[in-house]
Amino acid sequence: MATFQRDASGNWVITESKPKTNSFLYLLATLSLLSLASLTLLKPALANTTNSKTPAVTTQKRTLPTPKKKLIAPKYGSIKLGAFAGEAANLAGLTYISTTGLANKKDYEKYRESIRSTYGADLEDMNYFSLAPEKLDHRLTNLKAWILLAGEYGDVTLALEPLGKEKYDVFFDKTVMTRLAAIFEVANKRGITIWVRFASESNLRGSEYRAIDRPDKFYSAAENFKSLMPQNVKLVYSPLINTYIAGHLNQRLLAKKMLYGPHNENKIWDCIGGTIYRTDQPLLPMYNTYYEDMRSLAPQTPFQICEVGAPYSRKAELLRFLDSCSRGTYPKLRKVNLFARNINQRADPNAEFGYLNPTARTEKTQQAIKTAKPQKLDSFIKPILEASR
Repeated sequence: MATFQRDASGNWVITESKPKTNSFLYLLATLSLLSLASLTLLKPALANTTNSKTPAVTTQKRTLPTPKKKLIAPKYGSIKLGAFAGEAANLAGLTYISTTGLANKKDYEKYRESIRSTYGADLEDMNYFSLAPEKLDHRLTNLKAWILLAGEYGDVTLALEPLGKEKYDVFFDKTVMTRLAAIFEVANKRGITIWVRFASESNLRGSEYRAIDRPDKFYSAAENFKSLMPQNVKLVYSPLINTYIAGHLNQRLLAKKMLYGPHNENKIWDCIGGTIYRTDQPLLPMYNTYYEDMRSLAPQTPFQICEVGAPYSRKAELLRFLDSCSRGTYPKLRKVNLFARNINQRADPNAEFGYLNPTARTEKTQQAIKTAKPQKLDSFIKPILEASR
């Protein structure tokens, strides 16, 4: 018996099985089916000859979009949350948390699972990248991999640091900038926005690329960098707020030079950032002053806190600060990144910086590394985020 049906490509084909009737009837059935097939296949052609204005019917393969991950939105009131979550990485047994360390998909997924478990939401990612020449090609390859992985969880924040002897001259290096632009363009085609913290904390006198004595160089480098990057790259001005407040008068004059360059207003910055830590000064008064100063210099520009952290003993104050941010106290503030790991010993002599109980964190981290099995430990912000949904 012959049967007439479509194959996997959508074409009509005839398949045969051993006839159960006599050969004459089998032949007759086959010829009938062939006639039907001929008429079916000729219909489009006949239609085109009778009406020349009717276009031929064509079919195209349609590629379905890759399903997005089902995320727990990192929203807290009016702000989004991101993180550099070294403590969560350690709970997953990961100790190398740079863009190179997290460029491997398997390790990155471990990191993301630990973030969700630790904080109760899929916080957007933030990391650092040095433009020093050592192993730069290799690190750029890993940077691209990390950005594409991190971009599955929302916007990416990247602290771009001009370390190495070139300092700000690296932003005029055509080869390096072309490589960066190509990486960012791949992200652009994936719909990933990258917030670049340009030479972050360069208002700090001890910074390797300090801008205190060369704000004009800082500005021209930032301006040139932005002119070479695709539209998904957003430029973030990100000083150390503690230093800004400590040297307020001089720092405000410096900030104006770094923000404006030779102009009388903000021409290049997409966001006012800044890093802030509860070390020598309380958080709310510091940020209140900084926010009002920067808003007066760039009234139309949105804000992002690029890093906020404190010793565990200051968790109540840190929660009050985050609550204030979430309630719209700072109308231009769009996002806050948690700095969730240890900091230098000078600022944190007891090594208790972060959002986890320090003793429990140490024990769980050692266990994760020893057993190669991720450990769970809730941060003090997790119940707050869960209750806010």
